[in-house]
Amino acid sequence: SSTIGTPAKITALGQSAGIQVYTIAFGLTNHEIVLRNIVQSTGGIHYLQPELSMIDDICREIAHKLRTP
Repeated sequence: SSTIGTPAKITALGQSAGIQVYTIAFGLTNHEIVLRNIVQSTGGIHYLQPELSMIDDICREIAHKLRTP
């Protein structure tokens, strides 16, 4: 759960503000479909079960995507 609200509110906020939402899930979660729906609706990317050693590269990739128009 988020302090911002429900997944629908998060998605609507991202869409209305033009914000791409990126998610990283460490392990399978009951919220997998919710996370995928949020990123698909906002143009972000969902990273599922990355190795811990990949986090720096994922963060750099996300930063690059956010800087590139």
